Amino acid sequence: MDNSISTSQKNNRSTLNTATNRALDGVSDNGLSIAQTSKRKVIDLTIPHDDEVILMPSMMLSDIACGIDGVNRHLDSVGHLLYLIYQRQITEPQAIAMASLAHDSVNTWSNLLYNQLEAIKEPLAQSAFGKVNAND
Repeated sequence: MDNSISTSQKNNRSTLNTATNRALDGVSDNGLSIAQTSKRKVIDLTIPHDDEVILMPSMMLSDIACGIDGVNRHLDSVGHLLYLIYQRQITEPQAIAMASLAHDSVNTWSNLLYNQLEAIKEPLAQSAFGKVNAND
């Protein structure tokens, strides 16, 4: 079977066709469509006004989401560290050691996110949004 969006069950085809017809008629829907072939499941969060769509594997999207979550947690920890330093609640040697660890971990997270950005740069460059110019 090719990669087209279709299903082998009559009820699912009817639902998919109804959603497709509504989108073509300009009727608003909830923005979520799920279609499944024997090889792949497509979760469509687009709305009828979206004129450009990039498909990516869910594993890639999950990796990006995990990276964002990790950076968010890390930045929160660095913020707490800076607050402790500001409040003079840790000694100078402790502050130096923690600052060194924070620096190393920020570099690590930065490299991880940059690698994820590299994976999506090419599809974005082909879109209306153009190339992402991080660290270029």
